[in-house]
Amino acid sequence: MISIAPYLADAGLSLQQAGFMISALTGSAILGKIVVGYLGEHTDPRRLFVLVAALHIVLLAMLIVQPAFPVMIGLSFVVGLGMGGVLPVKQMLLAASFGSRSYGSVLGLSTVLLQGLMAVALHFIGVIRDKTGSYDAGFMTFVGVVALSTLLIWLVRARSDAQASVAPATV
Repeated sequence: MISIAPYLADAGLSLQQAGFMISALTGSAILGKIVVGYLGEHTDPRRLFVLVAALHIVLLAMLIVQPAFPVMIGLSFVVGLGMGGVLPVKQMLLAASFGSRSYGSVLGLSTVLLQGLMAVALHFIGVIRDKTGSYDAGFMTFVGVVALSTLLIWLVRARSDAQASVAPATV
C-alpha cells in the first residue's frame, strides 16, 4: 500500500483518482478481513492463502499493465479482498501449524520477521524505481515471491488435534 500512491502519481493519475483507488482497495480490504475470517472457519487455510495470493498477483499484474482508470477501480474492489485477507489467513496458518500452546510466541516472532521483510521490500521497490524509472521489475519480482510463498505454504501441514491441544488451565 505504501508504494501504491507514488506509483499512481508516476502513472499520471490525479490526486483525486489515486485517493479513490486507495479508498477502493482499503474499503474492500476491510470486507476481505471479514470474508476470509469467516471462510477460515470452514476451509483449509492453505486454500485461502492460494486465493489471497492469486488476488495479490492480479493486483501486481494490474499495476504492471496499467489498464484504464475505470478498470483499475473495478479490479481494486476485487483485489482489495485479498489485501484484507492477509492477516486472517496468516493467523489461521500459524494456529493450524503451531497449535494454541505456541501461538503467542510464534505470532510475535512472525510479526517481527514480517515487518523486517516489508521494510526490505519497500527499500527494494524504491531502488528499482530509482534505477529503472519504473516499478515493473519490482512488481514482477513480487509476483515471483508470491508464487514461491504459495508453493511453500501449500507444503505446510496442519498439526493434528492431539498435537495442537492445550492442557487445561490451572487457576
